[in-house]
Amino acid sequence: MKVTFIGLGIMGQAMASNLLKPGIDLTVYNRTKEKAQPLLDKGAIWGENLQQSVEAADVVFTMLSEPGVVRQLATGEEGFVKAMKKNALWADCSTVNPSFTEEMAQQAAEAGIRFADTPVAGSKVPAENGELVFLCGGTTE
Repeated sequence: MKVTFIGLGIMGQAMASNLLKPGIDLTVYNRTKEKAQPLLDKGAIWGENLQQSVEAADVVFTMLSEPGVVRQLATGEEGFVKAMKKNALWADCSTVNPSFTEEMAQQAAEAGIRFADTPVAGSKVPAENGELVFLCGGTTE
């Protein structure tokens, strides 16, 4: 399985690091490459741009700061949604409101990809320890 993680702040960095432990094929992307370096040192692959980062991914996780950033990176002019392969899964862990989540789910469906609303309960230490609780919502399919 190929996984891409977009957004490598405090939470994203720890979450992505845990994905590397079992040897998952992980590509990472962040607006500033410096934040990705610890993950690259552990074997992650750097995505040069959003489209290249997701084109082979089966699952794309996003952990971004707020709705405007999610919108820009996901569906903006250079957004990743249109580059994802059909039926891939976008799991958005970002802190956003329900109406925004519904908007992103609709845009994902229109692009032929699956969407899961996957906010997490926990903070830095649980993220580092792989102990976050995921609150998942999506279609039955």
